[in-house]
Amino acid sequence: AKLFIFETYCRIHQCIDIGMLAQKLGMAPAEAERWIVNLIRNARLDAKIDSKTNQVIMGQQYPSVYTQVIEKTKGLSFRSLILANAASNPASSTRHHHQPSAHVATSAQ
Repeated sequence: AKLFIFETYCRIHQCIDIGMLAQKLGMAPAEAERWIVNLIRNARLDAKIDSKTNQVIMGQQYPSVYTQVIEKTKGLSFRSLILANAASNPASSTRHHHQPSAHVATSAQ
């Protein structure tokens, strides 16, 4: 449970007060600091402890290039299908968008 609380806090906040985190985890501040140091070492988190301000400072966590490519191309096949359908059948797409209005038909009489 402590690990889940810490991970959630790290995802949300850039700077985390060790005293406040120790209170949330039900630990003494010194014990919480040792626990966090071990967690940073073992989990290879991009974080530093600032002993002057008594805070954990999280490093920037950018998504990997692979993740960025996947996110950018998720809807690509769907958008391509829509574009291909619109390009192959231009008469049906213009018919739906440019219907003559009733006002024009009545004014011609």
